[in-house]
Amino acid sequence: MRTVLTFYIINVLKYDDDFSTVFFNIFNVLCFTTPLLGSIIADGYIGKFWPIFSVSIIYAIGQVMLAAASTQDSTSPIHPYLDFTGLVVIALGTGGIKPCVSAFGADHFDGTSDRMFSIYFSMLYFSINVGLMLASFISPYFRAQPCLGQDSCYPLAFGVPAVLMVVTTAIFMIGSPWYRKNPPPENVFGDIARLIGVCYGN
Repeated sequence: MRTVLTFYIINVLKYDDDFSTVFFNIFNVLCFTTPLLGSIIADGYIGKFWPIFSVSIIYAIGQVMLAAASTQDSTSPIHPYLDFTGLVVIALGTGGIKPCVSAFGADHFDGTSDRMFSIYFSMLYFSINVGLMLASFISPYFRAQPCLGQDSCYPLAFGVPAVLMVVTTAIFMIGSPWYRKNPPPENVFGDIARLIGVCYGN
């Protein structure tokens, strides 16, 4: 999605290069800072499963909003409101996925096999990077196809990831009975806050 996002902001939303660059960077900052909040919630309060599932739904909603907005031409009154709302929702959804997925998978190892643990992380990050590489080729290809009377098909470029996210979220929930859902450890962040308070008090 990010591969074609700047083109969408310029060609459909009709913003200039400077604005598209600024917004794209703000979007990336949100995507990389919201995981801090997600990790605090997961590790300190509710564990990893529910943040992954709930924000996957939020993420999918954001993608559907963006895909729906992209079906309208550039003169539609829904622009840029639905587009930017969808992107903010996507950024918020990222916060619960990034910090929890790899750790949630690691919870299913009992620690008796370092080799399997190493294989798990190797395969996980290999899959992530392969997915990113494929997306960098597939999204521009989808965008280049004509559809809905337009020369570019942003609905396809945004819609396919939205559908895949909905499907994978459903599959993830179906597997819920077989997951190991470890309770959250003691709230480390609360302990740190209390420690800082004690230090200032003294």
